[in-house]
Amino acid sequence: MADMGTGAPYTHRLAVNIWAGPGVRSAPATSARLMTYTLVTSDEATFTAARARLTEDPATGDLTGTDPAGVSLRLRSAASRKEDAR
Repeated sequence: MADMGTGAPYTHRLAVNIWAGPGVRSAPATSARLMTYTLVTSDEATFTAARARLTEDPATGDLTGTDPAGVSLRLRSAASRKEDAR
């Protein structure tokens, strides 16, 4: 994990590499690790296509699942974020 913003105009970028390769065991429960993340897309076609592989959360309309590294993910439509802001 590294702060990639040194000397750059955007000083709070963070890079995390969780892709250790196929067959690598998961991080121990007691270690620091990425447990979940949320992606927001403004491409409605991408969001619609993802419904075939992810589960829709009826409370939020977000799509949820687990990535190949075993990390929980949430995919949110930018359109729904605008509606939430109202």
